Amino acid sequence: MRPPSSVARRYANALFHIAQRENTVDAVSADLTVMSGILDQSPQVLAALAVPRVPVERKKAALQAIVGSQMVQPVTRRFLDMVLDHSREASLPETAQAFAQLADEARGAVNAEVRSASPMDEGQTARLKARLDALTGRETRLTLTTDPSLVGGVIVRIGDTVMDGSVKGYLEQIGARLMKATMPVVGS
Repeated sequence: MRPPSSVARRYANALFHIAQRENTVDAVSADLTVMSGILDQSPQVLAALAVPRVPVERKKAALQAIVGSQMVQPVTRRFLDMVLDHSREASLPETAQAFAQLADEARGAVNAEVRSASPMDEGQTARLKARLDALTGRETRLTLTTDPSLVGGVIVRIGDTVMDGSVKGYLEQIGARLMKATMPVVGS
């Protein structure tokens, strides 16, 4: 997952500050999660919203019909209208991602992407979460994926920090050390 664009971060910051002032951060976060899920499952919806020839009022009506009664926060509705008014529909998924990051930071939570060679059971997941909670000093939310190319172990990414505990990573480190140790010294 790539980081949100500067436009998405600005929109998310503005929405976050308004939601904080109105004490609706969790509700707006839930609204945006629902909207992101809809857009992820139906990318054609986002593409249709981004068509410049479609009048803004039709886009607003279509988005209202799509999200329906699930989005009840007035601040979320005003935000979506503003995004459509400024033709920034394409930034909606990234804005939702940036808002979620801000909300997590405010709650003291952190997201960790975990890739493992094989699926982790509940006990392994709980132990890893406990270690990451202790390491970060925050509530850690895990996103688990399986990557058989790792051979064994896990790779954890928290923000820009990557912890490689995979067999593949270990073998690559050994290979790099061996290559460095066997390289002839030039000029001797």
